[in-house]
Formats: sequence, structure tokens, C-alpha cells
Amino acid sequence: MDAEIILGDMPVVVVLKDIKLIHLSVQPPVGRVHIQRMKTRWRSCKPEARAIRPNSELAKKPAACLEYTLAHELAHLKEHRHNDWFTSRLDAHMPQWSQYRELLNSLPLAHEAWGY
Repeated sequence: MDAEIILGDMPVVVVLKDIKLIHLSVQPPVGRVHIQRMKTRWRSCKPEARAIRPNSELAKKPAACLEYTLAHELAHLKEHRHNDWFTSRLDAHMPQWSQYRELLNSLPLAHEAWGY
């Protein structure tokens, strides 16, 4: 894979295995994947830079949620909006994507222990 992967605190094996599943179907390919802990988002994307940025907290969620998140961001490399084309790409790759989105959105973004 040609993408530059910046790992932060996410396990390498999870990143490489799951990104590899989808990476080959995107042309031109992803240029950069930067794993980062985020407080308010599951992921972000910069299509002009061909870069995706998943939240490191995804490593603690079900694997299908990580795959959905990556598929979602990879679709954004081709289409910025959540239009019919965008959802058809998700349907083609992962027919149950909306169930995984609901599951992911029902989970806490992160667990913060506030020991006072």
C-alpha cells in the first residue's frame, strides 16, 4: 500500500488489515492516513490531500464500525456530499453500513475518567 500511515496510539495490525480491504478500490489511492485521538468526531477527511484521519478510539469499537468508518471516508475522497452516489458506494461495499453507523453512534466516543 502506498499510503503514509501515521499511527498515534492505534494498534498497527488493526489499521493495516482494515485499510487494505478497501484501499485498492479507490482511485487515485489514499495518500495519507493519520490516526489521531479526537474528542468530538469518529473521523475526518481532506479529499484535496487524499488524506483520511480516523479516531484512535475506533480501535476499541467493533471491527465492523472501523470498516464502516473507513469506507465512509474513502467514499468522501470521490464525493463530498452524502448524496445518492455516495450512499450507493457504501451500499456496494457494505450493505449493512447504516446498522454499523447506528451502532457506532450509540457508543460513547471515548471514556474519560475524571478522578477528583
